[in-house]
Amino acid sequence: MFEINETNGVYTVTGSGAFDELVNVIGVEAKSKLSTRGKITDANSAQSYLSAYMFPLKHEEFWVLYLDTQHNVLEVKKLFSGTIDAAPIYPREVVVDALRASAAAVIFAQYLPDRLNPHK
Repeated sequence: MFEINETNGVYTVTGSGAFDELVNVIGVEAKSKLSTRGKITDANSAQSYLSAYMFPLKHEEFWVLYLDTQHNVLEVKKLFSGTIDAAPIYPREVVVDALRASAAAVIFAQYLPDRLNPHK
């Protein structure tokens, strides 16, 4: 069992357990902090925001950040999942979901499990 403590913006982790459990605990903490911050100012902040959601997976995934007019995050959502080497993306579903979220802007992200050998 792991426990995360924060003091003046510095985080410490105590406890012991499996590595997967540690990754999960850190992911939950990261997502909770991001949901309170939620402003995308540049590509780096978008990447940092999405990194908390896109842990090392074994298959491709297509994610969307829905933003308001001030680039505050309205919602982050995994729209499509695929296999180890493919993820079908349906533009109509992307547009319908963006309208449902009342998004003024969207940022798309695709997780590729094999970063050293990207698809051609």
